Amino acid sequence: MHNTQATNSVTQIHPVLDARNRPILAPSSFDINTSIQRCLVKATALHGLGLYIYAGEDLPQAVTEAANDGVAPTKPPEVAAPVPARTYAAQTISPAQQTNIQRLALEVGTDVERVVAHFGVSSLKDIRVADYLRVVRSLEKRRAA
Repeated sequence: MHNTQATNSVTQIHPVLDARNRPILAPSSFDINTSIQRCLVKATALHGLGLYIYAGEDLPQAVTEAANDGVAPTKPPEVAAPVPARTYAAQTISPAQQTNIQRLALEVGTDVERVVAHFGVSSLKDIRVADYLRVVRSLEKRRAA
C-alpha cells in the first residue's frame, strides 16, 4: 500500500514577452528575469496577497496584531477620528508624484499641459493613482526615443 499525498498545484505556461505582449524568440537574461518577476507578482496576486498595498492602504489589521504577538496594548493609541477612505479608483497622485511627472516632462521637452490634455484631466493633481504608471511610462518612452 502506497501512501501518496495529493497536492493542490496549478501550473501555467508563462512565456517571455516583449512590451507588446509578443513572445521574444531569443530572450536575454534580463528578459528572462523580467518574466520571472512578472510570474512572481502574478502568483502572489492569485493568492490575494498584496491587494492592500495595491490599494494604497496600510498593513492589514491581522498583520499588525500578529506583530504584537496577540497582546493588546494597555492603553490604545490616540488617533484622529477615522476619515472615510476614498476608493482606489478615485485617489489622485501625491505632490511627489506630480513633481516626478513635471521633471520627466521637462527632460522629454514637452509641456505639462500637453501631458495633462493627453490623459484627459484638467491638471496634474487630477491624475488618478491608477494612471500614474501609464503617465510615467509614456514620458519615459518618449525620453528613450
